[in-house]
Amino acid sequence: MNLQEKREKALDFVTNEFTWASYASLQLFSFNVQNMIHLIELAGIVIKKIENGEIRHTMSDDQLLRMKHLILLDSLAKLMMIIEGVLALCSVLSDPSARKRDVAHRMMWYAQGQIDAFIERFKRNRVSIWKIAGFPDLAKLQENCRLTNNERRLIWELFQDSCGIIKKALKEIVDFYQNNRVIYGKFKHGLTLVLGFKVESQSGDDIPSTVSLALDHRSREPPSICVRAVGQLPFKYKWFNTISILPYWKATFEKYSGIMSDIRKMVTHIANNHLLWAENCGEDYFPLERQTDGKWVPTIYATKSLTHEQQIIYESVIEKITANMYHVDRLFDFELNLKDKSLKMISEYLQRDQVATIFFG
Repeated sequence: MNLQEKREKALDFVTNEFTWASYASLQLFSFNVQNMIHLIELAGIVIKKIENGEIRHTMSDDQLLRMKHLILLDSLAKLMMIIEGVLALCSVLSDPSARKRDVAHRMMWYAQGQIDAFIERFKRNRVSIWKIAGFPDLAKLQENCRLTNNERRLIWELFQDSCGIIKKALKEIVDFYQNNRVIYGKFKHGLTLVLGFKVESQSGDDIPSTVSLALDHRSREPPSICVRAVGQLPFKYKWFNTISILPYWKATFEKYSGIMSDIRKMVTHIANNHLLWAENCGEDYFPLERQTDGKWVPTIYATKSLTHEQQIIYESVIEKITANMYHVDRLFDFELNLKDKSLKMISEYLQRDQVATIFFG
């Protein structure tokens, strides 16, 4: 399929094969993951300003300590929400029985079982990272862009290298999610949290001076445990058979920052690739990313260093692919063309309840 054919058929392809629901869902998810990460980073700025005395308050030292721990927990909860969305997306994109048009439905409502099932498949290496990443079909790429065998081989090596990077980042994200599930669960359910617990230790910097504790009761072991300490809880607390500890120190913030960096890059990359698949009618394309100046440039994450000869081949490949590649500057245009009666009802609800929900079914 040449570029002109793509331009002519793209609208029908997105409508019928990908659906505008999946197109909009991917756009909004990618956009709001970035917004959520900015919000988490903003919480870190608030903590620094509190610690530097730049924010005035009337709290006691103990109250302030609990608030700092609560801000950290709130940031963790937001990060875990993002990760659940990422894993749900990876689940549908890697499901052999699913189609790309299923993205909207599977992202809108997903049960914990869907996420757990994906994690199990991922750990057993039964997941196609290539499919998750949304990389193009090499046969179509070679045929439509007239790539030589050497050019196809180089692109395959770069995509395989990129799959390794994505898989490594995904493993870090999955491990983080599993390790923090007890704390996240108690933040959502029950609030059985001990905030700002002071730790007495003779080991210096090896143990944080304050932590938060999440107390849970489980019928079976949580996904991640570091030790079994049967019978070591005080009698009056023995019903809580699981305790998860969240330290408040520099390493925790650094860990969150690393996970957010992986998510920020990965979600943008994955969403862009699948949108490009739709815009190019499932044919040939190459990963693009939008730069700060608004320009879209070919981008692939890889550890492989290219030789001078390979760099020349790579530039030739990019020129061939982009010459036949359809790309639109995506703007999320959303309009509500409501009639006078509907607008009046919405206005009344907003004034009375500060929220208005519209059902178009």
